[in-house]
Formats: sequence, structure tokens, C-alpha cells
Amino acid sequence: MLENLIFWGGLAYFAFQDATTHSVPSQPFELWCVQLYLLSIPTAALWWLPLLWWVAFSILAHFNYLGSADAWMIGVLASHFTLMPLLWVLLIACVTGLLHATSFKQRQLPWLPHLALGSLIVTIVQLI
Repeated sequence: MLENLIFWGGLAYFAFQDATTHSVPSQPFELWCVQLYLLSIPTAALWWLPLLWWVAFSILAHFNYLGSADAWMIGVLASHFTLMPLLWVLLIACVTGLLHATSFKQRQLPWLPHLALGSLIVTIVQLI
């Protein structure tokens, strides 16, 4: 319960920050990510899998294909979702991001709100 409250509260706050300012405050965001990862370790059978996702997307962030906050967020999502729901979250985030970029003619866009939307849609579908 506490982990879900911290997850959804932080996800909403940081997605709003990214949507309005195109930036996320790094220290609170990274502490939130580490806290969620540490909270998920006792319940996760594969504790190393979120780290693998984080490293893979951090390499993409290093070469400026996405922001570092996006890589951290994918690591958090990997600790919150299993493999198939995580892939659905990423697919939904990519599709909504492409729709957003083409409708507003933007070359750069905040991706955290799209990850939050994908997470919300996948969570609602899982509850149905």
C-alpha cells in the first residue's frame, strides 16, 4: 500500500514537472527512484532485472537518445511492473509520444507524462 502511494504520488508529481518545465529536479527524483527500488526488493524475485533495464536505457541517455530522467523512470517502472506489462507501458508511451510530437510539431517532448499515462492505462487494464 505504501509503495503504491509513493509510486503514484511521485509519478504524478514528476510527470507534471516534466510536462510544465521540460525538466525534473534531479536529487529528489533520483532519491525517489532509489527508494522505490529498495522497497520493491523484498517482493521481487528478480531484483537485478530493474537494474538491467536502467543500465540499458542509461546507455541510450548517454548518447542523447532520451533524457536521464526517462532512463531512471524506466528502471522504476521495471521494479513496479513485470515484463509484459512493462513492454505495454513502453509501447503506449511511444505511441502517445509520437501522437503528441506530430500534433504539436515538436522535435523534443517530455516523455515522463507519456510513461505515466501508459502506466495508468496498463494498471487499469490489469485491475479489470
